[in-house]
Amino acid sequence: MTAKHIAAALAMVLALVACGTDTYESVSKEINELAAKEIPMTVEDQAQFALLREQGEEFQRAGKTEESIKALKQALQIIEMAQDAELLGKSDG
Repeated sequence: MTAKHIAAALAMVLALVACGTDTYESVSKEINELAAKEIPMTVEDQAQFALLREQGEEFQRAGKTEESIKALKQALQIIEMAQDAELLGKSDG
């Protein structure tokens, strides 16, 4: 096994471990913290973010925690990308 194979295998293991540590509470907390910053988003991103966030909450109320986390992580990804875009825009000026 080459060093590349070992590094790739290690990266996969670390990614799997990281995915397993997300909880509904931790993802919701991250979303709430970013949403409180009122990060500018496009109308489309706002709509998709709101939809995924609501779906995540609905799944959680229905006891479908895995689906809840998946939807909330997608919502989190949208707001994180918006935050990154905002930060890049500020660094241009």
